[in-house]
Amino acid sequence: MRVLLLFAALAVPAVPVAAQTKTGTSTVNKPTTRAAKTTRTATVVKPAVVPPEPVIELPVDGKIVLGNIMKMRLRSLLIGSTMTYDEAVTGWQNRSQLVAAINAASYRSLPFPAIHHEVVTNNMFVVDAVAVVRGATAPPIALQ
Repeated sequence: MRVLLLFAALAVPAVPVAAQTKTGTSTVNKPTTRAAKTTRTATVVKPAVVPPEPVIELPVDGKIVLGNIMKMRLRSLLIGSTMTYDEAVTGWQNRSQLVAAINAASYRSLPFPAIHHEVVTNNMFVVDAVAVVRGATAPPIALQ
């Protein structure tokens, strides 16, 4: 099969490539001297003022949408508690805060409903809520 393709390729006569020009123009009639440059006045274009759109991370109903892996991790943390999945994903400021709480609860073996209560109800940061749930004796450090 390869031999036939080789012979077929060799049997095709070589066709020279024609010079490519624009249709309707000729390279012979172009003038060799340039005309004097004309000056144009610049027009000022004012940019349109567009107000920035607000970034909305929460859906309309207030629940944060998680991927399949994070859903499974959160559901495994809710086993044995009275908190439902819908209650667990509502009340957070943004998705990254919820993911940080899921990671802290799973890696430190802490109860997720307790972290949820401290962050959502008491308006604490996730780091401070983890310290409170762990039973840290020192109060959380406040930045000034």
